[in-house]
Amino acid sequence: KMSVVMAGRRGRGRRKPKDMLDYEREDFELLQLQTLRQMFKIQFRKFADENSGFVEKYDNDRIIDDFVFMCMLVGNDFLTHTPHLDIDSGALSLMLATYMDLLPVMGGFLTDKEKIHPDRFETFLANLMPFEEEHFQRRSMEENEPRWALSSSND
Repeated sequence: KMSVVMAGRRGRGRRKPKDMLDYEREDFELLQLQTLRQMFKIQFRKFADENSGFVEKYDNDRIIDDFVFMCMLVGNDFLTHTPHLDIDSGALSLMLATYMDLLPVMGGFLTDKEKIHPDRFETFLANLMPFEEEHFQRRSMEENEPRWALSSSND
């Protein structure tokens, strides 16, 4: 069995990152990769049905590849996250729900081995965009900064 141990901030809010020596047992989460694989198989099983409207042949490994690709958007030790896709604010749930809604519409998976399908990825990002302004408004309130808004004109 393979497992991944993750350390990070628990809960919401913008707190200063902890020093590695200050982590406690509660700051770590254990992820069983085989359990994750099984959960994806259950969650996405409706796409295995020929009448699901899904164009490509269902492949759980391809869904996992897409999940790994989506995880790049929430960052890691070497890459910062996309600003409104903060893992502490539920970005993975948002992306998976969006992905599940779009999978039959996009015509296939986001990735194929090391190749990204740009049109599908663009569709995916376009469907995440409406949550961007909401994220920054909430963050502005949390940080007591003046509310910013997207301007529809060139004022």
